[in-house]
Amino acid sequence: MKATPQEVQSLRQLMAEHPLDQRLAAYRKQGLTQRRWVFDRLWAVPQARRFPIVSGMYDRGLNDDHLYTALKAALRKGQPDVC
Repeated sequence: MKATPQEVQSLRQLMAEHPLDQRLAAYRKQGLTQRRWVFDRLWAVPQARRFPIVSGMYDRGLNDDHLYTALKAALRKGQPDVC
């Protein structure tokens, strides 16, 4: 994973502060993917809070796939919904 441990921890904290009201199982019933659910968890965080972390990752040359991996790692701890 190319995201730093600090970035993963920051993402974990932000998503914990701004939870999404739907579980992964509900997304799957709608025909949506885990990737969509993970990114919706990020977008639930106000832009002003998530921007410094996400833009810093993009500035280092990371892309959406790297961000997705970091988000899954951030959610994995304490989140049984994440595969």
